[in-house]
Amino acid sequence: MYDEQELDKRPFFQIIHAMIREDATEEEQERTHHVMEWVHKSRYTLERVSLPEEKRLFGELVAYYHQYGSTPTRDICTQIVTSKQRPKAILDLLDDYDKQADQLKSLSHLDLDMQLDLRKRDFEVRRLVTILANAKMITMGAVDNPKGKDHPQLSGTRDALTYIMEWSSKVLMSDEPTVTADTLAEQMIAKYAATAEDERTGRRVIKTGISAIDELLGGLRRGELNGVLGYTGQRKSATTRTIAYNAARAGHRVLYIPLESSVGEELTAQWVMHAHVLDPHCTVSTNKVLDARLSRDEERALFNEVGPDFGQTAGRNLIIADVGRDRTWENIKRAIERETNSDYPVDLVVIDYLTLVTLPSGWEAKERMVSIIQDAKQLALNAGSGRGVSIVTPIQGSRKGYEEATAQDGAWETTGIFMHSELDKSLDNCFYVYTNDEISAGGAVKVGSCKARRGANIPATFVDINPTSGFVGAAKPTARGDRNAPLPSSSNPLAYFDYMEV
Repeated sequence: MYDEQELDKRPFFQIIHAMIREDATEEEQERTHHVMEWVHKSRYTLERVSLPEEKRLFGELVAYYHQYGSTPTRDICTQIVTSKQRPKAILDLLDDYDKQADQLKSLSHLDLDMQLDLRKRDFEVRRLVTILANAKMITMGAVDNPKGKDHPQLSGTRDALTYIMEWSSKVLMSDEPTVTADTLAEQMIAKYAATAEDERTGRRVIKTGISAIDELLGGLRRGELNGVLGYTGQRKSATTRTIAYNAARAGHRVLYIPLESSVGEELTAQWVMHAHVLDPHCTVSTNKVLDARLSRDEERALFNEVGPDFGQTAGRNLIIADVGRDRTWENIKRAIERETNSDYPVDLVVIDYLTLVTLPSGWEAKERMVSIIQDAKQLALNAGSGRGVSIVTPIQGSRKGYEEATAQDGAWETTGIFMHSELDKSLDNCFYVYTNDEISAGGAVKVGSCKARRGANIPATFVDINPTSGFVGAAKPTARGDRNAPLPSSSNPLAYFDYMEV
């Protein structure tokens, strides 16, 4: 079907290099264990784009792993192959591997998708070139019919077009693994078992620490895409940041992806929130930290007390992702998949904002954003080997939506979403925040919902907000250093900031 000599074997050798164990250390055992998990997850694609001898070598390595619980070393690979019948093709492949081994990198499972993509692109190009070359031969002369000698040879333009169409159909049909009733049943059983385990451990439902959401909806759930809708400056990011903080403090693993600010700015905001949870009377603000305007006492308290305590409580469960300048959806999705497939998978992902991802210019941007929103929905449903993850993102509201919310005592409608109507279709829950000068002066914000697939919408409810820290909800002090502390509830504030200037 294609010229085997033209296929670039380097990506294949990189994958094999990752599968082969270098030594018997625990670190190497752990690395190759994750690699074999990746191989299992990618087995359909690997089979489709591999040469026959490559597939045989993959099969031998996987069989050894299942038998002995670890992958073989290079020397053992030769012993495995020579113990089989007709091993020459695989031995030749291993010899070619040895010639490039010194130039290959030591890769983890996180790097292998790129190698597989390189092989897939190369494979598809070679296959397409071969199909077109055969079609050209048909138009110029004749070739044997692939259906067998009992069928007439292919010749002429009409046969060439038919040949192209038939192969195109086969290519499209073979891109995905066959789904049978048995495989669907296996997936359903596995999904149910995972859901039952999450329900038993309390990891399926994520408390937000915001009473309006937790009391009426029970909190957020894995497998759901959630939005926080509001107008500019209405505390959308503060609400999502508070949800991330509270979930992490309650023991859930949280991935926070800041696209509107830097990692340093986000960490500063988290520390400031934590400072106000420890003592609601403190005067430290994010701006004072970023502008280096803290007093010496404030500096000492923040860096010597609050920071370490944050690391022992919420911080140990909070991952703030640095996507750098590559704010494409592909890079963001890769970060999410990395953390949902890790040994300690995240339960909650906060993207601040989803609609700030880098988009192409012109008319393609709108179509691309629709695709991203749909992909985020599927990611929420299926991330982490089907367990799913809860995704939360702020959503920009339009001016018209804000005016209509003002006329309705602060209650937003999903029609107030700015530009991206696809969000209305894909969101499982759409919460909203609303405030004005009077409400803000009272240290509050209105929180409600305009879409809730699990029940009735939440009516607009006044929720306290700390204007200095941005913490939404009742930020009461908690005991210092309690790694497994529930949401803040202690009534005795610590005196870290009693000496601060008011």
